Amino acid sequence: MTRERFSDHGAQPTVEAPCAPASRLASAPGTRRARIAVTVSHGMGEQVPFETLNAVAEALWARQADAAMDASNARVRYVAFGDDWLPRVELTLRAHDGGEFDVHLYEVYWAPLTEGKVTARDAIGFLLGAGLRGMRYCARGSFDRWMFGRRAVFTLPRRGVVQIGAALAAFLALLLGFVAVASATVAEIVRFLHPGATPPPPSWIPAIPDAWMLGALAASLVVFAALRWFLVQSVGDVAAYISAHRASRFAEIRRAIQDTARTVARNVYAARDHETGEPQYEHVLLVGHSLGSVLVYDMLNDSINGDLLAGESGGETLDVVRRTKLLLTLGSPLDKTAFIFRTQKDDAPLREALAAAAQPMIVSYANRPARWINIWSPFDWISGSVEYYDEQQSGDGASGVENVRERGVPLDPVRAHLGYWKRAEFGERLYEAVAACGAGGGRGVRAQEARLPERPSLGMGVER
Repeated sequence: MTRERFSDHGAQPTVEAPCAPASRLASAPGTRRARIAVTVSHGMGEQVPFETLNAVAEALWARQADAAMDASNARVRYVAFGDDWLPRVELTLRAHDGGEFDVHLYEVYWAPLTEGKVTARDAIGFLLGAGLRGMRYCARGSFDRWMFGRRAVFTLPRRGVVQIGAALAAFLALLLGFVAVASATVAEIVRFLHPGATPPPPSWIPAIPDAWMLGALAASLVVFAALRWFLVQSVGDVAAYISAHRASRFAEIRRAIQDTARTVARNVYAARDHETGEPQYEHVLLVGHSLGSVLVYDMLNDSINGDLLAGESGGETLDVVRRTKLLLTLGSPLDKTAFIFRTQKDDAPLREALAAAAQPMIVSYANRPARWINIWSPFDWISGSVEYYDEQQSGDGASGVENVRERGVPLDPVRAHLGYWKRAEFGERLYEAVAACGAGGGRGVRAQEARLPERPSLGMGVER
């Protein structure tokens, strides 16, 4: 594993123990290729370290090479930013004009922080509470939130009451069905091992053959394991991050996850070229999948707020808004967090304003990155079109969210949600963005004038 160290002031890096071939990464003497940083965050559920980095690297490589990527096409190293060591994957890709540019991939890896911290009971309570809140807002026909200095009202279809109610009913039926089958199976096992310990079943109930009883037990165990895995590993992650206000241990988990993201973002944006002293990355792209899209959204808002605070105190800003060329969200539940998972208090406007003030991206479009693209599919039940972060529900304004409905997605909601990394839409969108940065200095992404973000104030913002 290659290791490279940068000081906080952009000093000459030192490289230790190189391993991966890097001949094609070397630039000609006296030249410096465009260098682009892509920071990614995985979604909910169990994640293997570096799995997401590998998927992103393969998606980019596949857009400009006929052969599959292997270890010789990339350089892998740990890079030190002060006392922080981050894994990094380096690729050299071709721009639209035929030139080459470097892409450095970083990951916000937070999966271990939620491991073993959420129970199935926590997850069930979270789903039921979210469903009931969603039904309440749909029954109203609308919900409101603070955005761009005013209270914005969004219309909700009343059929959502039926849809959410049906989903809750199906979930409860699954739980109760499992309990019934498991109870009956256990009763039969007890009766089989200890005849006479329990009263025999009524005569109108046929006797269950032993083989069937064992099969029912095995099926119950499989269903239980699958259901528990989904609740704890997937729903549990969302519960811990979204409902941190309900339990102190969840608040600690959320802070730990956000601290991890803050560390990666701070180091990427603050990195300096050791020769020129200029920012190491003039172009930064952010990618988040599933719950990771919520985290990346929070991370970007936090970085913008850092610039705001630095600017107010006369310190050096990192120019986060201008340098961030793309926010790419995949399978994102951001709209659902806006009203189904929200904790709005209708009689506490100042509370909402205070909670919203930390999100400058919905204070002013001047605080938005060059582009925000959201890829979603109707077959992915977790995802959705992101409509509640723009002044108009149609979105897609000058700096609004560009919602891309993915085609050719499997009907299976699990595969639909987990497969974004492997499908063409993600790779094409990300490659076009990095190639535009590499060829045109970011002009192909969308030009922005240099500016300071606009400071949020009370009454401006949104509660997610």
